[in-house]
Amino acid sequence: MWARITLAVVFAAYVTGGLAAQRCVPRSYGYSSVVCVCNATYCDTVASTTSAQLATGGVRHYSSTKAGKRLELAITKFYPTPRGKVARRKLISRAAFRVNQGQRYQEIFGFGGAATDAATINTYSLSARVAEKLIRSYFGKEGIGYTLVRVPVGSSDFSAHYYGYTDHYPEDITLRHFNLSMEDFQYKAALQAASWTTARLALLPGGDFGGHVVRLLAFHLGEPGSIPGRASSRSSRVGIMPFIKRAKQMSPFPVKLIATPWSAPDWMKVINHTTNVNWLRKGLFKVYADLYVRFLDGYEAEGLDFWGLTPQNEPSEGIATGKFNKMGWTTEDMITFLVRDFCPLLKERGHGGVKVMINDDQRRDVAEWLKTYNNEDVYECAAGMAVHWYKDQETPAAVLSEAHRLYPHKFLLYTEACFGKDAALCPRSSALKNLCP
Repeated sequence: MWARITLAVVFAAYVTGGLAAQRCVPRSYGYSSVVCVCNATYCDTVASTTSAQLATGGVRHYSSTKAGKRLELAITKFYPTPRGKVARRKLISRAAFRVNQGQRYQEIFGFGGAATDAATINTYSLSARVAEKLIRSYFGKEGIGYTLVRVPVGSSDFSAHYYGYTDHYPEDITLRHFNLSMEDFQYKAALQAASWTTARLALLPGGDFGGHVVRLLAFHLGEPGSIPGRASSRSSRVGIMPFIKRAKQMSPFPVKLIATPWSAPDWMKVINHTTNVNWLRKGLFKVYADLYVRFLDGYEAEGLDFWGLTPQNEPSEGIATGKFNKMGWTTEDMITFLVRDFCPLLKERGHGGVKVMINDDQRRDVAEWLKTYNNEDVYECAAGMAVHWYKDQETPAAVLSEAHRLYPHKFLLYTEACFGKDAALCPRSSALKNLCP
């Protein structure tokens, strides 16, 4: 059933007292817009919306502007289209919509971000009070409602250095020395019982930290230099993984975790050190599946279960030239890995309910990865497909609609979008010159 409705474009007249967001504390970095500083007294918040408030055609509209408005709330409602030419001319300041109330599309699982080393290093470089407000602005009931958190399996391109859980024990095919790293506990899940220190981050090829000084966390868990997760007993750990746990505590909704690896440990790979093209050694598929599941086990032991996962971040990058934390996969090898090793092991070790997503790459790759659904075992194992937003100019968005049409029971989820890493986008302000390459 089609319904024609109109919506007023100018909402400002509908704002009522007490509904606008807190006043922005603006700061300019030389661009045409300002940022609103998150400090001990202010972080962006948003007035919540309930179903009752949207009843009888109600509309709650939030707007942010370059001038400094942040999630400012305005209230209005939908109006039926008036009859007659004269009345229609009065709609010049209004927008018209046609809504097919009988058409349903994919469920929206939520919105979110990534708990990378970079994100948590920066969060916990703030004072405890400001860090708390910042996390609350994303996950709290007065925040923007993040309910998805992507968690790197090992290091990512937003890490200070490379690590992969068995780096110091090459050819440890039994994974006897596997252990979650310091970063899993300090950065992705930074401890609350911490003191501040200053350190210089090493430049990871393709990473976003150019060797500038940031404030890191120093932990005191008994022995000087001890690494969280390698203590003699669990009871000796203090505040394990509070970044993710705090977000889950703050959220009025369930927070879904999504695991994604950028690379296996180097000793598991075939690497062209000139081009950095690399891929997993075919004889170690089962070992790598075991390593991945041990990562899931380790987080589960700390009370953090994963809702979903992808087998590889941007598998096409690994078979392309370039300095980048990566590992390449062809669709043929991924089918073998999923069907023979990974999916059976997930079920065997109690993770059969985790939603496996293929691709986790650009939408230019969607058509190729759709073909893997032709394998019955992949179709059974994979719940959907993950997509990134880079290089969208190469492929029209219609490929996503076609994927949904062909496989309506397989969801599509955008899992990565970032901005500002290129040198051309480097801040012009001298205050941020250390962020530039």
